[in-house]
Amino acid sequence: MNRWNTDGDFSLPVFDSGVIKEGSDILAPWGIGSWGFAYANFKGSFDHNLTATRFKSSGWDVYLYGKDTHPGRAWGYARFVQGDIWGSGSGDPRQYHIPSPGSLHNRRVLLNLDCIVDTAKLLTPNDSWVMAAVNIWLSGPGMPPGKDRLGRKPLVIDLYIYHKSNMGNIVPQEDDLAFHVPIALKPGILGEKMSWSTDITPQLVQAVQTNFPGLKQPGSARPQLADLKIYQLDFVLEMVNAEAAATIDNFNLEIRSGGSSN
Repeated sequence: MNRWNTDGDFSLPVFDSGVIKEGSDILAPWGIGSWGFAYANFKGSFDHNLTATRFKSSGWDVYLYGKDTHPGRAWGYARFVQGDIWGSGSGDPRQYHIPSPGSLHNRRVLLNLDCIVDTAKLLTPNDSWVMAAVNIWLSGPGMPPGKDRLGRKPLVIDLYIYHKSNMGNIVPQEDDLAFHVPIALKPGILGEKMSWSTDITPQLVQAVQTNFPGLKQPGSARPQLADLKIYQLDFVLEMVNAEAAATIDNFNLEIRSGGSSN
């Protein structure tokens, strides 16, 4: 068994950022051996500031909060993160933990998570969205050219545990940066502590097999899960004209031998 991330039990020094208004940043309050926290508004003609965020550690779990109310359908996020899909091309060097990329050749991937989604508010009648999810970022030399640390366009799987929207359903999509595949896990119940402990290898296979026209390069085979590696792990709150908060604990990704090569 190989636990890919560290400090999944969040036994960290107590910390509270307080409410941060109109900002975007990547912070590492516990240093290079632990979690980072990132927040921003990443879509639209804005200055990339999130309306408000807060994160804190109690010493045994962590809390994150985000709110975004910029006009239009601008996507905001607040997330705990380890790993780095983008490399030095994405700005300042990362000061949090960046594990070695996790090979998926003949491997199974297990997810463990405890979570309470305690806030999910839509703030407009028809342009609001909230999602709480585990994001897993995959890449490899067989992916199409792009802007990640390998010079490729990565695949990100949104394993979502909570979703509320008046903007429509969640669907796979490709943008300039990545291929995005949303896949539902056991749904969380607002305000209740719930646990997930599951083999997510089938979901990763499903994501790689999603029919994106741009995923297969001319003259080459379609990428398979065995050809890819895990480069980044997030717990994320996504918001469009919305407000969200969650507390998480026991957040671990385990990579074990004996998986599928599909």
